[in-house]
Amino acid sequence: MILIIAVLVILLLIACTRIYCLKIDTKEAHTLAEKFQDKWFAETNVSSDLRNEKHHEWERAGVLQEQVFALKQTIADLQTELSERPLPTQPENTETGTFIKRQAMRRATPETYRNVFDLDVNGQRVIEHLQLTFANKSTYVRGGQDAERESCFKAGQATVIGFILNQINKANNPEYKDEVND
Repeated sequence: MILIIAVLVILLLIACTRIYCLKIDTKEAHTLAEKFQDKWFAETNVSSDLRNEKHHEWERAGVLQEQVFALKQTIADLQTELSERPLPTQPENTETGTFIKRQAMRRATPETYRNVFDLDVNGQRVIEHLQLTFANKSTYVRGGQDAERESCFKAGQATVIGFILNQINKANNPEYKDEVND
């Protein structure tokens, strides 16, 4: 009999521990169910928000598409109206204002250079100043490629002054015969 009582006590102890474990499991299951339910509601809300945004975007796209269609129609109407208008007539050319009239000039001769730079006092001043500024300097510049370019530039400046002086000397030569260019 003691054996039966011991077996019953053991069975009772097992049943109690089983019931206790079930209570703990149901509490955990309940909290897990609440967590999953909260997640499900959150995902449902996000999905609903996305659906609403998508719907609004579709509505905006529809409105924009209607505006594009209206603009295309307006452009077509304006093109038709423009093609139906007569072209404006050009008014007659009436000249207003001050116009410079240029005469066809003959080429400058050595005599012209002599008259401007040798016989005129102001021309003598100008040629003297040009010689001091451009021709009486050394054209050589020390250095690399940039210096070579600067040397060529200075030589070109001096060549212009030399050309003017050569034209004056040519006109002053007694053997030179050319008509005076007034």
